[in-house]
Amino acid sequence: MQEPAPQHGHNRLDFIQALRGLAAFGVVLFHAKIVMPTAGQAALFEWGAAGVDLFFVVSGFIMVHATARSDGSLRYALEFLSKRLARIWPVYMIWMVLYIVTVERVPHVWSSLARSAVFYPSALRPPPMFGGTPNSVGWTINYEVWFYVLFAISLVAKRWRWLTFASLVAAFTIVIPLVLTGDVHTAAGQEYRLPTAILRLAANPMTWDFAAGVAIGLIYRSRFHLRHDGVLKVFVILAVTVEVWCLGTGFRAGYGPAAWGTPIIVMVLALALWDKQHPIAVPRWLIWLGDVSFSLYLLHRIPLLVGYFHLPSPLPGGFPYLFAVIVVSLLLAELSARYLERGLSEWVRVRLVRGVHRLTA
Repeated sequence: MQEPAPQHGHNRLDFIQALRGLAAFGVVLFHAKIVMPTAGQAALFEWGAAGVDLFFVVSGFIMVHATARSDGSLRYALEFLSKRLARIWPVYMIWMVLYIVTVERVPHVWSSLARSAVFYPSALRPPPMFGGTPNSVGWTINYEVWFYVLFAISLVAKRWRWLTFASLVAAFTIVIPLVLTGDVHTAAGQEYRLPTAILRLAANPMTWDFAAGVAIGLIYRSRFHLRHDGVLKVFVILAVTVEVWCLGTGFRAGYGPAAWGTPIIVMVLALALWDKQHPIAVPRWLIWLGDVSFSLYLLHRIPLLVGYFHLPSPLPGGFPYLFAVIVVSLLLAELSARYLERGLSEWVRVRLVRGVHRLTA
């Protein structure tokens, strides 16, 4: 979600852009359930929160693609972190402050903003949010940046980078919890009694979504193929069907590999294997939705809640209001992607990379 859009066309990850767009749109629908007049209508959008797991798997996949030319140097690793932070931080903080100004006006919000600015969880519990952020979607960005840190460390291991990455993930999600608490679990909502919030975040199984995305990315770039088209087609159909079935029924609903994560991982793997042999033709509108997905993800709660709190009844309710929120959010996301993601973030990226070059000269 937070990465620059890959090139489009034959075999250029259009299907990943589509998944990013669908993930963001699902999260929009999940938050919009509050405007539905009945519990039954609100329940139609519960599945949208699964977009978080999909985002994380896709992010791991994209990092493999984006760092394929890594030379294993410290400069490259620092450039990688600089580019990721430039991509995320300016847009994230601008929409966070705008959310506070327009929606969230409680006394503790500025201290929470300070923690959000450095991607530090605001509380020890409950998992996997660990206190969240003023704009509630921000808790996922904390995980994203933690993943970038682990990934950057692995980059300097050169030919041992994937073993290093796997070892880091295993150390934080298995070894440390086992040593300090005597327990290891796969449920993102289950709590480890670890001493700091950042350590609890690092130990949370949500990180396995990223690791699974990395594994799928490596398979996609490898020589491995499911050469029998019939077997591959059955795999894709079954993976997508099971995913839709699980989301539609609410089976094992929740974040992480013990819940939504595993069927999503299998579906992304199936689509990746299919795209590798038969590039998926993705409609331009869906690619565009992927292009603006990060901004859409960050800002959609502003038009949703501003109207919900301030418009006279019955305007902020039901499907007509949901439609209006989607339209406004998409328009704002296009402007944000154009002027903040491709404008301000690029300006910050250039200067951070220059600083890395001076530091490592």
